[in-house]
Amino acid sequence: MMETTTGSLRRGRTAFFVALLACLLSGAASAQELVSHVARYQLDLEKVRMPGIVGSTGGDLIIRTERRCKDWAMFSRMEFSLHGETGDSVRMETLTGLQEGLEGDWLRFRTEQRVNGQVMDELAGEVSGQHVTFSKPETAKAKDLPKGVLLPMRSMYLTVKQVTDGAKIRTYQLFTGDDQDAVRVSDLWLGKGAALEKAPIGNPELLDGASYHMVSSFFPLSSEDSEPIFVSTYDMLKNGIITRLRLEGDALVAKGTLTHLEKLPPPDCANGA
Repeated sequence: MMETTTGSLRRGRTAFFVALLACLLSGAASAQELVSHVARYQLDLEKVRMPGIVGSTGGDLIIRTERRCKDWAMFSRMEFSLHGETGDSVRMETLTGLQEGLEGDWLRFRTEQRVNGQVMDELAGEVSGQHVTFSKPETAKAKDLPKGVLLPMRSMYLTVKQVTDGAKIRTYQLFTGDDQDAVRVSDLWLGKGAALEKAPIGNPELLDGASYHMVSSFFPLSSEDSEPIFVSTYDMLKNGIITRLRLEGDALVAKGTLTHLEKLPPPDCANGA
């Protein structure tokens, strides 16, 4: 049960990071228009399909996204509680940190998954060009990514260009550092997103303008199966803020709503910050 749960959390986190990177770049004339911010989302589990699990009290997801002078820095913490048939409680927590060059040519990544406070899974390493090295786990071996696999930032630049040219769908190969292998992703633009029923605490003035309603579907790179292993549906603003999302995998379906929003100051690159 633990292996199934942590696997679903990993794919859900991948889906959200891809969605977040997409919104950070979509519709922006330049990187200076994007808003560095901290966002908190209330997570509600609509369905749980795990042996021995009968329900959940929900949880939350915190994302910090910051454009610095030489890279993007992202940190997330996703946590929720599950309840078993015998009345026991299982607290799931996933911590992720990413650094990616502004040109999308390198990536440093670290992911840690915990169950009731105990570390169950770790993955860490870096990508330079098409070569991946891992520092965690110790058994992971360095390798070259398959030809055509992109890092998130570079991939999203290409996606935005195609959308600007009028495209509504794009399929590509992606490595995010959430797993030792890359995935195949299909992005679909479905029109305008819905307005939030309740403004978030903090800086609600950042929620200006219309949002885009999008779907990202994730497939194993080594398989041509028609069914995705995970689907992320989300609404995003032009300034890089996601207002709501829905994550659907083989073991769970979770809905996230923005509840807190904080604007971060821009980098002071003149002083080397």
